[in-house]
Amino acid sequence: MSNSCSNDYRFGFNGQEKDQEIYNNQSTTTATFWEYDGRIGRRWNVDPATKEYPNQSPYAAFNNNPLSFTDPLGDDPPEKEKKEIKRAFKKAIEQSAKKEGESLFNESVEPAAEKETSATNSTTAVNSKVNIEGSNSKWTSWGDDRKFDDNISLEEKAITNAQVYYKPGKDASYNVITKVDFIGKYARPLDGVGGNWVQLKGNNNRLVGSLLFKTDKDYKTFKAQYNKIVQETVLKQAKSYDQKSGTTYYEKWKSYYNSIK
Repeated sequence: MSNSCSNDYRFGFNGQEKDQEIYNNQSTTTATFWEYDGRIGRRWNVDPATKEYPNQSPYAAFNNNPLSFTDPLGDDPPEKEKKEIKRAFKKAIEQSAKKEGESLFNESVEPAAEKETSATNSTTAVNSKVNIEGSNSKWTSWGDDRKFDDNISLEEKAITNAQVYYKPGKDASYNVITKVDFIGKYARPLDGVGGNWVQLKGNNNRLVGSLLFKTDKDYKTFKAQYNKIVQETVLKQAKSYDQKSGTTYYEKWKSYYNSIK
């Protein structure tokens, strides 16, 4: 049995749980996919993502740079997985913006009687279904958040920095995003992690992933990119409708957007 005292803290380096049963000290930590030996800066088992890092020892940790990199679960996502998650999240958010733009315009031209009868069926939720495909078994099983820092933007030139969270489901159907929510400033009750959040949800409101913007500037920039897509969609819909119906919705919407700049 390991020794302990009442003021011992359960977690150690990199936020991992201490394993005092091995050396009876605090140099060893454990996570879902590894045992880490802090005395030599190496893991005891082969890295599950070792094929993605052929230039490194399979027992290396933190990309041999523990000051710059984290790996809370011991299965740091390979670059191809990160790219796939970002692609799926970005696609869902862009689809969400376009759906919102279409909904805004349709509501502006819907006759009052029809709007009244359909009010109970209307919703601001967006059905943006995106499959996160090409993932190996550890990325499609129940587990904790997979987290990594990266930049993500809806425009090529604008860069916003965020922490990307992905919560894999037990099969591919659980990894389909059907709704995007801009939550804003929020601190998670369980761990107190706070910032500006964007949540991506699936069927039955399951949280598939999140984007955490640590600075208000990055969040506002990202939200502005989203709103730009919404506005472009509204104007596109209005122009098409005007051409068919001889109305002037495009000029009205354009004037409105100019007034709120």
